Amino acid sequence: MNSEKIKQIERYIQKIFNNNHIQLKKRQQSSDSVEFLIGDETFGLVFQDNEDDDICYHVQLTLLDEDINK
Repeated sequence: MNSEKIKQIERYIQKIFNNNHIQLKKRQQSSDSVEFLIGDETFGLVFQDNEDDDICYHVQLTLLDEDINK
């Protein structure tokens, strides 16, 4: 994903979650995914999927049990 596409996706995700603290950050080891952050904490990844010539994006959130039980 290029920087322009990352910003476009970031704005959309901020809008649907009503949270301007959400950021997407490039990953050095991957060109088809970015980190999903809220503030300084990483919550998951956003992957680009080009299957069947249809581009879509998958949001994968990771919730640690230890965080849920605080």
